[in-house]
Amino acid sequence: MFSVSGALVRETAAEFETAVKSLGEMIKDLVIDCAKMTFIDSEGLRQLVIAQKLMEKRGGFALVRVPGALSEALQRTGLAQRIKVLS
Repeated sequence: MFSVSGALVRETAAEFETAVKSLGEMIKDLVIDCAKMTFIDSEGLRQLVIAQKLMEKRGGFALVRVPGALSEALQRTGLAQRIKVLS
């Protein structure tokens, strides 16, 4: 499991992308714990889509403990139908 703390925004997107890519080929499924995520912007959403596409090729991708603001952003952008959210 991978955890995101704080804001996933333009300024932190590169760090998130590097962390996801560094997981290596042996990781087949990625679950991101979003409980400590405080804010997400369009670049943060973009990074989730990039991670989802990368992991889709390997196995699976899901978000857990999604805060209300992130859930709303996923719904508003249509990504809720694309990115798996586990309760």
